[in-house]
Parts: sequence; structure tokens; C-alpha cells
Amino acid sequence: MNSIQERLLPEWDELPTLEEFDGTLDDLRAQTRSQMEERHVRLPSAT
Repeated sequence: MNSIQERLLPEWDELPTLEEFDGTLDDLRAQTRSQMEERHVRLPSAT
């Protein structure tokens, strides 16, 4: 159970919308994951 981490979700208005994206669903998924990882790295550690 020690490997479970708290997941912080971005604000609703920070999430991408399909109207703002031109590409495939896989491209959108990859871009969203990358953006969320970048935000996570910049967040201060909760430990």
C-alpha cells in the first residue's frame, strides 16, 4: 500500500477540450499526459 500516491487533478478550465485540439485521440491522450506530468513536477512535494 505504500506505493499508492495521491492524485492531484488540474482545474476544470485547464483541461483540454476537443474543440481546441487537432489530431487523433492517441495524440490528445499523449499531450494531456505530458501536460499533467509537467504540472506534477512543478508542484511542491506533499511529503
